[in-house]
Amino acid sequence: MIRCYTRSSSTFTSFREKMLSYIEEDKSNHDLSVPIPVEDPGLLATHRITDALIGNLSSPAERPYFELVKSYIRPALEDYASLYPKPTTMLISNLWWTEYSTHGSFDWHTHEGNNLVATIMLHIEDPLDITQIHNRDLPNADNGSIIVFPASVPHRGRPTIGKKKIILGMNLNVACNQITDSYKNKWGKNSHDR
Repeated sequence: MIRCYTRSSSTFTSFREKMLSYIEEDKSNHDLSVPIPVEDPGLLATHRITDALIGNLSSPAERPYFELVKSYIRPALEDYASLYPKPTTMLISNLWWTEYSTHGSFDWHTHEGNNLVATIMLHIEDPLDITQIHNRDLPNADNGSIIVFPASVPHRGRPTIGKKKIILGMNLNVACNQITDSYKNKWGKNSHDR
């Protein structure tokens, strides 16, 4: 199931202002001109990413904006979790931002090893710059939209039409019924519990 959620304009404006500040801080504190190591060393080799900066692929709880993102995305995840049998636990296993310049792109890919993906459209200048989901149109997606979908669904960042596009991405894992200690140990304690 692919779902697109929106928050109020004032909620998004406040969120975006804070997130853009965090991103600028990340860019000034880190050398983003070199590939950032990720858990899957083949990720950057198997997916072509062009004209883009990627930040913060480390543990989400270590990010200074983790609580801000959780607060913004919580209503969407609570609604999405209602599709599952109760009780349901969603764990955010990765959290990152990507900034694309004109023509920047990320080829078709999936997020192996996760159940769900969520993206937040933080700064979109052209409607065609919305994350493209294979065989699915998202006509109402815009700045501030939260798109939640199964990690196995192919998606991509089309070549950017605007001067800049910034998205937040996250991988999530879902556990229905009783969450086990081994699941928590594998995916961390930074969870979104429903």
